[in-house]
Amino acid sequence: MKHSGIIAAGLICLFGAYLLASSFSLFSEAGAALGPAFMPRMLGIILLVLGAANLVEEIGQERSRRRGEAVAADQPAAEGDIAETSAGPLKGREWIAAHVDVLSIPLLLAYAYSMKPVGFLLSSMVYLFLHMLLLTVNKKRNYLLLAVLAIIVPCIIYFCFVKLFYLMLPVGILG
Repeated sequence: MKHSGIIAAGLICLFGAYLLASSFSLFSEAGAALGPAFMPRMLGIILLVLGAANLVEEIGQERSRRRGEAVAADQPAAEGDIAETSAGPLKGREWIAAHVDVLSIPLLLAYAYSMKPVGFLLSSMVYLFLHMLLLTVNKKRNYLLLAVLAIIVPCIIYFCFVKLFYLMLPVGILG
């Protein structure tokens, strides 16, 4: 699709705006620290900001592609240029790298379904580590850094939600 990045960023902005607008219809009981509207409102704001930033970036990339196509049309092809028409079937890591978006879906579903029985901390650690491995399939990996991030980030998130926001996350087998 020609403008798929712009369309996706626009949809993220629309979803963020919808989430933000619908969060104002949630009412909290008297005395509630944050109330049920807090997280949808925060998520809506974050999605709006990140979606707008992505939209601006995609529009800039589209403009530079158009300028690049105009320049490339004026210049003759070099001798060493080979057209990438049919390179053959992708194998191994190339196939995984080409289908990261599709492979992320079952990984995310497994994470969501494992949250209640296993708990937030353990399922988040495993999910983050596996997803970082998936995203760095064609790059040199620092396994120690990935493992440390997969352990520290869920711990920080858990601490913030439980101690600062007074929201409970599933504890699972850790009890």
